[in-house]
Amino acid sequence: MSEITVLVPTYNRCELLKKCVNSILNQTYQDFKVFIVDDGSTDDTYDYLRTILDDRFKCLIIGHSGVSEARNELLHFCDTNIACFQDDDDLMNRHRLETQYNIIKDNPDSYVIGNCRIFRDENDIDINEKVKSEDRQMGFASMMFWNKDLPKFNEDLKTGEDTVWCKQLKQKRIECQAVNYYIRYHNNRLGANKK
Repeated sequence: MSEITVLVPTYNRCELLKKCVNSILNQTYQDFKVFIVDDGSTDDTYDYLRTILDDRFKCLIIGHSGVSEARNELLHFCDTNIACFQDDDDLMNRHRLETQYNIIKDNPDSYVIGNCRIFRDENDIDINEKVKSEDRQMGFASMMFWNKDLPKFNEDLKTGEDTVWCKQLKQKRIECQAVNYYIRYHNNRLGANKK
């Protein structure tokens, strides 16, 4: 049985979601599940989700209510001991799950936060490259955490809900210095367009 679930909220970004899913499928650690909540997309997301035949993937369609509601649904249905978020427009390094799992499995009261690299154009990055320290930052989306005693996301907040959620976690923080997550900056980010 899988110990890790990758939790992916999505809304109207089908083409970026396809790239996100490919980065998940290319992981060196393959014993995982993926749970995607579609927050009422009106583009081709539903049709794309129907083409994913991998048994490790589960999808739920909800009415459009915002990223916090989608994340709360993901947490509610997550049934593994360990989970991590993955935004639908971002990418993960192919070693992300393996690296973070090797740290967290021996630290049952901690979460692991990794380094992120921001990018604007996919052609400008190699998601498996070594990244200089000045080009990295710690980020919410790069977290892997134990699925126990988790707070809910505040659905009334339009921004900063992820920061508030992190502060409410009762788990200790462990920093992973490896860059394992790539944040795509564009005008249609969930953080830029909250419901």
